[in-house]
Amino acid sequence: TTAPRDLITDEDVKIVLYALCESVSARMREQNLLCRTVCVGIRDSHLFSYERQCQLQHPDRTAKALFAAAFRLIKSNRPTTGGIRSLSVRATGLCDDTCEQISLFPEDNVPAEREQLEGIIDELRGCIVFEPTYRNADALRGLEGFDYLWIIWEFSANAEKKDWQPTVRPPRM
Repeated sequence: TTAPRDLITDEDVKIVLYALCESVSARMREQNLLCRTVCVGIRDSHLFSYERQCQLQHPDRTAKALFAAAFRLIKSNRPTTGGIRSLSVRATGLCDDTCEQISLFPEDNVPAEREQLEGIIDELRGCIVFEPTYRNADALRGLEGFDYLWIIWEFSANAEKKDWQPTVRPPRM
């Protein structure tokens, strides 16, 4: 993924990297696959590209495990000057999810619980459709400059109100 601007800080990198890891993780869940290796592609602001990879302790497909491995790779191989222009994440060493060994100890099954939670989140993701009656271009103005959105739901019976505003200013956090 090529970022709209160079990724300079760790926070910049984390936002893009986690989104990439969630995408890879969701595709592996769809295919019932686990990976043994995480590979990160980095292109710096001078357009020099390189890849680094590392093995996971156990086959996994959770976004959290992919992200942890990928971020470690980036931290140890980060460009010394400038920022990161684009990132990619790949899962390699794929195997089907029947190769997973289950433990008798409950604390070892936490990754399975995490994976179940991520699967539920995959199912909850969707898209927002603005029906023609309620489409207002002002409600989407300037969204491309933000990483997160607040969705404020308003029932259709309230849409007739005269003081309704399509945009809001969130409180400082």
